[in-house]
Amino acid sequence: MTRRREAWRPDEGGRGRVLLTGAGGFVGRSVLAALESRADLTILCTTTQPPRPSPRGSRIEWLRHDLLTDDPEALMAQARPDMLLHLAWHTQAGSYLTGDENAAWLAASKRLLDAFLRAEGKRFVTAGSCAEYAASSAPCHETETPLLPVTAYADAKIGLFRHVEEARRSAWISAAHARLFFLYGPGEKPTRLVPDLIGKLCRGEVAETGPGDLLRDYMAVEDAGEALVALLFSDVEGPINIARGVAVSIAEIARRIADITGRADLLRIGSRAKRAGDAPCIVADTRRLTGELGFVPRIVLDDGLRQAVERWRTSAT
Repeated sequence: MTRRREAWRPDEGGRGRVLLTGAGGFVGRSVLAALESRADLTILCTTTQPPRPSPRGSRIEWLRHDLLTDDPEALMAQARPDMLLHLAWHTQAGSYLTGDENAAWLAASKRLLDAFLRAEGKRFVTAGSCAEYAASSAPCHETETPLLPVTAYADAKIGLFRHVEEARRSAWISAAHARLFFLYGPGEKPTRLVPDLIGKLCRGEVAETGPGDLLRDYMAVEDAGEALVALLFSDVEGPINIARGVAVSIAEIARRIADITGRADLLRIGSRAKRAGDAPCIVADTRRLTGELGFVPRIVLDDGLRQAVERWRTSAT
């Protein structure tokens, strides 16, 4: 067993060495932008590609490492991190919920945490998901709402959470597990709800949705990135929801995008069949986020959707 160590004390000046996995992903890019604003911080990012050169004056260093196959002990020796923010996971559309890759990523994540513990790391934050929760008509609470995996993805994320909790309690490492809800923004896969609707309506195509009465909790990915970095530099431990805590129907999101694009005539709400397992309501209880972490999202939904439409129009010209 790893020996106990001094309690974690976050550095308010933002100093230290942070190892970030998944820096090139949808969430990771926003996290990286938020990390760069921290003073005196060394940022080390894993990549499976040849390490890219960083601009002059940048504090980002890219380390070539495949989390699934390479030795995490070697990564720790090279990075020497004080803090580790682990975002990397299998996210391939169409297979990430059910694929066998989830088990491989769980095993790799456990090896990574164990190596971090042996390297005397101080603070570990993992990315979880609202998919870990059982269906509930009430807001999902970190400790009161039961966990019930209905997909391989959710099962693996719960397994990661439990491994982190065991390490936190037995080895005295400071650790948190951030359960992300529904995110949208720069870098999102084009087949997801918001970019799919924006792309079709801006191209003058019919845009369909599933049942419009489904309630979801949508947050701008930029806010999620800021929240994850705030969590990393805090002493908040255990599971915590990363969300706005506001339930919005799929119909309302679709109508807002249609109004912004001026193509409400092309919108077909509810024309797609309901998918098996779609819960009527998935919204977060955010009392830990706002009360304990002190984080309040800054991007309201209307502004975030307008920015998303503007990005699409700019990239299309």
